[in-house]
Amino acid sequence: MTVRDALRQTEQRLKAARVRFHEVDARLLLAHCLGTTMSRLPTRFADPIDPALLEMLDALVTRRAAREPLAYILGEAEFMSLRFRCDSRVLTPRPDTEILVESVIETVRARFGVPGGAGVTLADIGTGSGCIAIALAHALPAADVVATDLSADALELARENAALNGLGSRITFLHGPDLDPLVDAGVADRVRVVVSNPPYIPARDFAILEPEVVEHEPHLALYGGEDGLDGHRRILGGLPDLPNVEIVAFEFGFEQEGPLEALFRVSLLDWDVSIREDLAGFPRALVATKTCGNGQGDASRRAE
Repeated sequence: MTVRDALRQTEQRLKAARVRFHEVDARLLLAHCLGTTMSRLPTRFADPIDPALLEMLDALVTRRAAREPLAYILGEAEFMSLRFRCDSRVLTPRPDTEILVESVIETVRARFGVPGGAGVTLADIGTGSGCIAIALAHALPAADVVATDLSADALELARENAALNGLGSRITFLHGPDLDPLVDAGVADRVRVVVSNPPYIPARDFAILEPEVVEHEPHLALYGGEDGLDGHRRILGGLPDLPNVEIVAFEFGFEQEGPLEALFRVSLLDWDVSIREDLAGFPRALVATKTCGNGQGDASRRAE
C-alpha cells in the first residue's frame, strides 16, 4: 500500500464517520504518522507505507472516527501562531478566540500608550490551555500576566504551555474560581485588564453540539447556565474587588451580544462597550473600557 492509498482509505473512513473536514483531517493524521507536514505530504504519495506506520494510522483514524477532537489526537494545536499542547483537560484552542486576544492587545496599546504593555497587569480568567494568557504575554512582552482557573488539571497544562513557548516566568498561574484567586493572592489592586472566554454554551444548545464537543471536551469549560452567561455575570459581579480595572473583554456565543451588553449597562454604567466580529463575520468579542464621563457609557457602539 502506498501513501496515496492510505490517504484515500483514511478519507473514506472519516467521511463515513461524518467528520466535517474529513479530507484535511486525513492529511493531517497521515502527515503526523509520517513525521512530515501536510504541505510536503504529496511528495510522499508514491512511497510504500511501512506496516507499523499503517497500524499507527489505523489507531489514530479510529479515534477520529469516534469524533475525538483532532487536537487531542495530535496532542497539539496552533493559536495566534503559537504552539500549544492539548488534551482532554482543556478545550481545544479555537481560531474564533483570536479576535478576543487581538482586540485586547489593540485596546491596551491605545489605552495605556505602551506598545509592550509596561506597567499593565492583565488577568485571564478561566485560562484553560493558557492560550489567551500566553498569546497576550507574547504580544505584550513588558506586561504582567496572571491566569486563573477552577481546574487544577487545566492549570497544570497551561503551565506546560507557557514553558513550551518560553513564557513560564512571565505568567502567574492561580487556582480558584473567577476573580477569587486574584483577591486571595493580593494582586487584585494591580489588575488593569480582565479578559475571559468563560463557558457560554446555554443549556438548550447542548443537544445540538458536535460530538467532538459534547462527548470529549470538559463540560466545566462549556456549560454557561440557562442562557450561557452565568460566568460573565460572576466576573462582572466581582469587579468591585478589582478597583483599578479599566478594560474588560469577554468572548460570547451566538446571539448573546444583546443580553451581554444589557448586563454591562446595568453593572458598569460608566463604560464604553464595543462588539468585535470573528473571521466568519459573527459577533464574538465584547471589549469595554472605563470612561471618565457622566456614567452613561455608550453600550451600543459597534466596532467596525
